[in-house]
Amino acid sequence: MNIINKFCTILVLCVTHNALANSDAATTSQPSGVLNYYSLFVAKQDVNYEVLFKEVMERTKVDYVDEVTDKKLIESAIEGMLSSLDPHSTFLNEKEFQEMRISTKGEFGGLGIEVTMEKGFIKVISPYEDGPAFKVGIRAGDFITMIDGIVVKGMTLSQAVEKLRGKPKTKVKLTIFRESSTESFEASPIREIVKIIPVKAKLVSDNVALIKITTFNETTAALVRKEFLKLHDQAREKGAALRGLILDLRWNPGGLFEQAKEIAELFLEDGVIVSTKGRLPESNQIYRASGIDITEGLPIAVLINGGSASASEIVAGALQDNRRALLVGTKSFGKGSVQTVLPLPGNTAMKLTTSRYYTPSGKAIQANGIEPDVVVEEAVVTKVKQQSNLPNEAALLGHLAQEAESKNGAQSGKKTQALSSFLDAKESEDYQLLRAIDVVKGMALYSERLAS
Repeated sequence: MNIINKFCTILVLCVTHNALANSDAATTSQPSGVLNYYSLFVAKQDVNYEVLFKEVMERTKVDYVDEVTDKKLIESAIEGMLSSLDPHSTFLNEKEFQEMRISTKGEFGGLGIEVTMEKGFIKVISPYEDGPAFKVGIRAGDFITMIDGIVVKGMTLSQAVEKLRGKPKTKVKLTIFRESSTESFEASPIREIVKIIPVKAKLVSDNVALIKITTFNETTAALVRKEFLKLHDQAREKGAALRGLILDLRWNPGGLFEQAKEIAELFLEDGVIVSTKGRLPESNQIYRASGIDITEGLPIAVLINGGSASASEIVAGALQDNRRALLVGTKSFGKGSVQTVLPLPGNTAMKLTTSRYYTPSGKAIQANGIEPDVVVEEAVVTKVKQQSNLPNEAALLGHLAQEAESKNGAQSGKKTQALSSFLDAKESEDYQLLRAIDVVKGMALYSERLAS
């Protein structure tokens, strides 16, 4: 009798024993042979798992239908062990480790999406704005269920990511499931070398600084400082001062923790930025600000949405809880766990979840996200055509004449440029951005009134 037949015999006897145990007759009569096999099969015993692992590995090498190498078996075992813990813990082979290093420097190949594994499928944390995936309509929270006709379920995260990557200018066919609509759709983004511009900045409506942060890489904090000071000088050259700042963190999947901390310190002089809690004492840390507010107290609005994750949520939570900014938009993604990259032999590494992030007020970011102060859903802006024939006071018979302006101009209002002259076509239709501008201008006006 071979080992398979023996196992089947034991399994049948166990099932028979369970059936007997659940019947009234079983309380008075139990075959001793069944008890012996059952006890042997399920009895609590000390297991040498090192020996067990070696046994499974050797059996696989000898009996598996195709020949497999030690390298493949061990790497797959490590990957399975780590990915079973949570969606973010994973093994990085030599190629993946190298690619991770490149991605933090601002340039990499692929579809321009940050992903994780959930429910057996690939879940999009956030697509990089203007990246290949974003252009074809893939959004945060979408599930990739098939890649080039192959079902994702059953793949490891590394295997799925490998299939998403490919040579630039090649197309990949994806099946996307969107929970909000309970529908699936096809998307075929074209792979490209994704060059991330981490910071974009401009002046908008009435000297409001707009700084968009796309990712937190090695240069982000320095660029935010540089761009803000440049906008400050531009406003001064126009003969006016900056009235406020909009920090746009939408569709920002995060990045380097140190950069998030440095950016928070650009606007906070003191107070807690974030804290971490884990199982080991060294994982329990409180990070405090000790910087200089480069805006000198200007009103700040922070734009967030479901694509704002990780480092973005740290910055947003820090500015909100320290009452330094109002958050505008929709609830963030909720990726609030800390992954430590631990180098391993052979130029490989493991990314292991070691703690969780908490906002200054003690709220857990993980799976909760950051709630905005002013909820503004995405919407399409439609301009209403002005009716030129509407009557006004000046059209009424016998109306009072308009009072002449005084020579010193006391009656003349403040001249401002139209908002549309500061925004490009895409921005002028961005409802969340338009509302953020209103929020900052409202805070600025209130501060100016109090000071006058």
